[in-house]
Amino acid sequence: DLRSAPAHAPDAAELHALLRRGPILLVEDCSLISWLTESMFRKWGATAMRTAKHGKEAVELLCAPSEPFKPALVIMDVQMPVLDGFEATRVIRDWERSQRIQPRDALVIIGVSGDGDEDACGSSAIDAGMDAMLSKPVKHDELLHCLNEVAAARHAVEFAA
Repeated sequence: DLRSAPAHAPDAAELHALLRRGPILLVEDCSLISWLTESMFRKWGATAMRTAKHGKEAVELLCAPSEPFKPALVIMDVQMPVLDGFEATRVIRDWERSQRIQPRDALVIIGVSGDGDEDACGSSAIDAGMDAMLSKPVKHDELLHCLNEVAAARHAVEFAA
């Protein structure tokens, strides 16, 4: 999974390898954006993807009492009906704490926003417990950089533990 990703800057081949480490959950309410994002991720090497249409659906999938879905990566839209990405992430992080999941083993959740105000969204994303924030549409080089930063942060947490 991404928690054991390399701590140096990965190249395109490493991104392909990272995206093949496990399923990816895409949480997106717009079917067109969902289709485009899933197509891009598959082009970049993802082999298993699942989608949820809003945050409540993602929470139900990830925090299921019997057998929660364990993706290697969650791409979470921040602006959705029913339950937005910020609140969904808070619920997921609370559930992880209740299950005594260590931060280094927690889900990797990357927020995405299309409103053009990534600075404001970025601080809200971190406050909610997201690992990072990207703009829509997700770009290959930005995803690469983001995953590298998340992997380095997880490695630092594991090293400090």
